[in-house]
Amino acid sequence: MSHRGGKILVLSPTRRSTSFPEATTLTSITHNHALPRGSRMDIWNLAADLGLTVRERRGTHRSGYAPNSKHIDLTPGMRGRILRGVMCHEIAHHVLGHRPTDFGLIRKRQEAAANIWAAQTLITPEAYADAEHHRDGHITSMAIDLNVPDELVVVYRSTLLRTDTAVYVDPRMGVGQFAHRVEVG
Repeated sequence: MSHRGGKILVLSPTRRSTSFPEATTLTSITHNHALPRGSRMDIWNLAADLGLTVRERRGTHRSGYAPNSKHIDLTPGMRGRILRGVMCHEIAHHVLGHRPTDFGLIRKRQEAAANIWAAQTLITPEAYADAEHHRDGHITSMAIDLNVPDELVVVYRSTLLRTDTAVYVDPRMGVGQFAHRVEVG
């Protein structure tokens, strides 16, 4: 990928806007802060563990994952829960083995799968239940509590199956085929 300005902003958890020449790659990302309530993992460390370079590029562009170069490019100016959600979504493309395609139906399926993976990675069933109870199901309030974008709360909610006695996360056909079960009563 070429860049007109010749510089790329590489995001690190301690210094968010450090300029590096385009040929420089970041080999290790460390992030030393307490995880927010409802967090299942530290996205910065996950990216580093997977050997991904996370970059913020100057100029107008959209975030994305480049599978051949193992880069995640982020749109400038993203912060907080939006940054966390977008990073996890792009990591999902890597983990799920997605490749760029011009075929709309495949791209749509890849985006949906990446959103589901990101939502289930960033939101624990217990944290979701707690946020839903305390915020009466209000999406934005829940998203703030869970430290994720609103869209991932909606996606997570869509993976639930509610019955009279339990709520199932990511249910499938067959006995015992679910990611998590929460008893209700």
